[in-house]
This record gives sequence, structure tokens and C-alpha cells, in this order.
Amino acid sequence: MSDLISPQEKAYLTNVISEIFLEYDAQVDKKEVEVFCTNFVEQRDKIQELSIVIDEVNLGLNTIDSLENYHRDLTNAQKKGKSKVNWLKANLKAITNIKDIRKIGEIVQSIQAELINSNNQHLSSLLDENVELFPEISPGEITRIDEETEAVQGLLGNVQNNSLLTTLSCVQQIESVVEHLDTNNQNVSQVAKDCFEGELGNDSELVAKKLVTCGVIVADNEVPMEALEGMDAPQIAIVVDMGITIAKVAYKLAQGKMQVNKAMDYIYDHFVAAIGTVTQAVVQLQTQLMGTQIGAILGSIFGPVGTLLGGIAGGVLGRLAGNPIAQSIKKGVVKIGQFAKESVIKVVDTMKQVGQEIGKKVIEGAKKVKKFLTNLF
Repeated sequence: MSDLISPQEKAYLTNVISEIFLEYDAQVDKKEVEVFCTNFVEQRDKIQELSIVIDEVNLGLNTIDSLENYHRDLTNAQKKGKSKVNWLKANLKAITNIKDIRKIGEIVQSIQAELINSNNQHLSSLLDENVELFPEISPGEITRIDEETEAVQGLLGNVQNNSLLTTLSCVQQIESVVEHLDTNNQNVSQVAKDCFEGELGNDSELVAKKLVTCGVIVADNEVPMEALEGMDAPQIAIVVDMGITIAKVAYKLAQGKMQVNKAMDYIYDHFVAAIGTVTQAVVQLQTQLMGTQIGAILGSIFGPVGTLLGGIAGGVLGRLAGNPIAQSIKKGVVKIGQFAKESVIKVVDTMKQVGQEIGKKVIEGAKKVKKFLTNLF
């Protein structure tokens, strides 16, 4: 999977991200991060279409804000006793302005179908061979509230599977980036350090996510990465958010400030929040195939390429925060990876039982995946 982005592309991406952080830290009078990013883009000699890139960067930064808003809303709702199912149902209806149960059901099933495909692709990428572990769903007309609730529960199940698979791949990439830390020639970024040492979702974390998003968009514009072709600024922002969230949670876990199950729940909530952000973006496009489009975007974001980019983002930010933090992240991602592996194995065992009824492909896929996972971490 690491071959999707070449060593040269990764090195260039790392350098641009490092530059933007060191320039941000060097400011005497701190500008708003949005203003700073615009100025950073304007100073780049290799950018051809300046106004377009600035617009893309602003879209990416707005997406980081959107993700944080949806995540906070979900967190607050759960504190008040609202389930993820009810939160997601309410938000899908509010964002799309669709109240008809049939139409909401169609959207939910379309998203779920795309995520199932993405999860199979993810496993195939991990194993480097074709695997079909998750069977296709049989869509049907949804006319009752209980059917709607069941459909959303099914969707969240696939989102959780996706979060586990993405985390499993992402932590390997973060560990790889941190492993190659050059401690003899390393400038420490204060904002990167503050991101990890502060509370989850603190201001420095949002600034860091925005700076990395800007760095990725700029690097890809200056030296286009084939793997990122077709991935727009909001998608890049969501991938960056995911990678940095996993890296920060790993740091908190290594510091003893989180339990591993709480850490995984926090990551899962970020994936659920992403549905709100992507749905909002798709609604603004006024597309006819809304559910399919939302699912396809989510599948792309949390697929092999997105996972790789997210891992690079989280790992590079960990390096910029300094060696002590980077080493803690390395310890934390091993714990997260172990937990994600065990959770995926449970899913595999469940799918193996389902395969007795569905067919041989699922059983074969389950055996291959379990054998591969046993050798991780």
C-alpha cells in the first residue's frame, strides 16, 4: 500500500508540511490561520493558478471546522443520552431536508452499499489479493420507522468496520513515519507540540489540522501525486483530520490519559461525524444520486489511499512535535493497532458464521483475513 505514494512524493510532502509549521511558529504577531495559509500559498513560486489553489485551501480549512462542529454536536448529543443512530437519522434529515422515510432509506442503503465495497477493497489492499468478506446488501423499500432505524444501524455497523480497518492501516503508516525520525536534525514546532499536549479538540489541534491540510494541497499542486488524483480539498481535509486524530489519541493512550476502548470510540465518532460533513457537501452540489455519491466519497476517503495519506499526516505532525512526543505516539499506535486487530478478528469470525449461509467466498475471505491479521503487531 505504501507504493501508492512514492518515497520522493512523501519526502516533498513532508518538507512542505514542515515549512508551513516552522513559518507559522516564526511569526512575531500571529495571524489567523486562514490568513496565514493564504499568504503561504501566495509566496509559493511553483503554483500556477494561485486563486484556484487559495479557494481549494479555504475549502479544506472550512471542512476542518465542519468536522469539528459535527463531532462536538455528536458528543454533546450522546452526553444527553441520544444514541448515534438517532443522531445520524436526525442529521441526515436536517441536512438533506428530506423527511420521507422511503427516500432517507434509499440514501442510507446507497451509502451502506458503497462502504461495504470500500471495506472489501480495504482488505484486498491490506492482503494484496482480492478478498470479499462483506457481502452485498439486498436493498428493499423502507416504509416504517423501525425499518429506518434498522437501516441506519446497519450503516453504522459498516462505518465502525471501516473505522477499524482504516485505523489498522493508518497506525502502521504513522509508526513507519515516526520510526524514520531524524532526532539529530529536527526542528520542533510549538503548535504541533501544543496540539498533542492539549485537550482533545483544542484550538492548537484545529490549527495543526488546518496547516497540514494546506500543506498537502500545496504540495499536491506543486508536485502532483497520482494517488491523490480525483481527491478534492474537502476530502483531503477529512483524511488529514482522521490521521491526526488517530495520532493524538495514540499519544493520549501512551500517556495513560485514555483507555483503549474510549480511544477507539473517539475515533469511531469522528468517522460518524464525517458522514454529516460529506452529506452537507453533496447536498450543496444538488446531485441526483445523493446516497451513492456520499457513500462513494466516504469510501474513497477511508479507502487505501486516504488511509495512507492520513497516516503520513499524523506521523509527520508527530515528528514535528519532537522526539519525546513522537516516541509516545509510536507506543500508542501499537496499542491501538492491537485493539483494532482483535476487533477486526471478531468481525471476521462473525462474517465466517454468516458465510455458512451466504456462500463460499465469504468463508474463504474470512480465512485469508484472519491468517493475515494474526501476524500483525
